[in-house]
Amino acid sequence: GGMSTVYLAEELQTKEQVALKWVRRAQMRRFGISEQDVQREAELMRGIDHPALPRIREQFVSEEGCIIVMDRVKGQTLADILHRDGTLSVRQTCDLGIRLCQVLSAVGAARARRNAGGGKEIPPHADGRAQYHDR
Repeated sequence: GGMSTVYLAEELQTKEQVALKWVRRAQMRRFGISEQDVQREAELMRGIDHPALPRIREQFVSEEGCIIVMDRVKGQTLADILHRDGTLSVRQTCDLGIRLCQVLSAVGAARARRNAGGGKEIPPHADGRAQYHDR
């Protein structure tokens, strides 16, 4: 949400379309994250094999920021669907909620594996609710 810009690109050797996610240094400062945070998150995502998440192919660091090369995801955004249809049906909302929970479970499991040796934990809100951030 708002920390990066994603571009459609073509992989020169294979001619496959890929997505380039560019996280600019100015945005990193704005969101209070470091280059290492971006690289760590890309490495985490690289280790997750889930059909709803793009495969991370490569990552680079430049003077302007971090670039993550990932599989292109075709389809519509939730914003596109809501703009077109206005609302989601109860069934669509439930299906979407279940899929989101499955993805968040895969991300949470990957983080737990990464932190198994005693690492930084993601604390819940003071009221006990879990909160996920995709910076």
